[in-house]
Amino acid sequence: MPEKDKRGPDYLRLRYQERRQAMGARAALIAAIAVAVGILLAWIQDSQRQSLEEMLEARDSVTLASSTPSIWSARNRSNVVIQDCPNCPELIGVPAGRLAMGLRYETYSLLDIPARQAALELPLHWAEIEAFSIGRSEVTKAAFAEYADAKGLEVDDCDTSAGVQTKASRGLAGWQQPGFQQFDNHPVVCVSWQEANQYAAWLSEKTGQSYRLPREAEWEWAARAGTQGAWFWGNDAERACGYVNGASQSGAQTPPQDALFPCDDGIRFTTDTNSGQTNPAGLNHMIGNAAEWTLDCMTTGYNPEGTLSSSEAQQNCPERVVRGGSWSDGPVTARASSREPRAPDYRSNRIGFRLVRELPPE
Repeated sequence: MPEKDKRGPDYLRLRYQERRQAMGARAALIAAIAVAVGILLAWIQDSQRQSLEEMLEARDSVTLASSTPSIWSARNRSNVVIQDCPNCPELIGVPAGRLAMGLRYETYSLLDIPARQAALELPLHWAEIEAFSIGRSEVTKAAFAEYADAKGLEVDDCDTSAGVQTKASRGLAGWQQPGFQQFDNHPVVCVSWQEANQYAAWLSEKTGQSYRLPREAEWEWAARAGTQGAWFWGNDAERACGYVNGASQSGAQTPPQDALFPCDDGIRFTTDTNSGQTNPAGLNHMIGNAAEWTLDCMTTGYNPEGTLSSSEAQQNCPERVVRGGSWSDGPVTARASSREPRAPDYRSNRIGFRLVRELPPE
């Protein structure tokens, strides 16, 4: 039988009080550490934001003053619309020029771009662009179906987390059934970067031309078409529904990637690729409808020497760049300089693609 504790009640009461005091001291220490960490994180975020603002202001004052949008009104062979086959992309020529590529300070401050996102879009830098032809719109579901039938392609395992009217399981959703109703003239979605490149190779073989995904600089050059705002019509988000199929008030029941546009376009998901107003280059839905794969590897910030070369762009890398935002994206994502990293085998009902056709040498 264990020996009875002979310590009196006063001793036990004292020990209890000491334990309570120790616990209180530990709690106070933890709270103080939490406050200190919070202050440190806030300071880091403020420092990052200040550094970003200084970089943006300095680059804008030098770079944008030299922009020359007048070439977009030039009449040359780049304005010719061409199509190599009935289901091939309708192509519009894009002139050569010099792009101020990246995030502008006005856009950053107007939309309160998060520091992590802003860092992906800096530094603002010059990119030299050669002339090329690009699809007037995204590759359609009908065009991709011809390729899929020819190759016996069955694609599933598509991410539908952007929100769908009838939630499809990821294991069953694919380009044929992305989780919402589509028609043949809608952009194909639920296609990976790898599959988009395979389609381009197939189309090149079929037509004898050289098709590929656009490089980032080419994509932004075509999307801006000589403009400098967050969007090609300017910086007014309330006007977006006249130009963009994005996450508007019609999509309020569809969880968007960021805030809704402050207008109502009456569209919840994808729409006709040739609908809506074109940008100054004559291109549809460079912003919104379906986000678009580009050829390049994702980097945290741009290479100071410029964009990746053709050979570098083809190297294996863990993430490729998606541009333009989609039907489920608001003003932070659906704009000209926004960059989104995705694995090359990733499929989403937000993401499709358009193609570039290289011009023959003169």
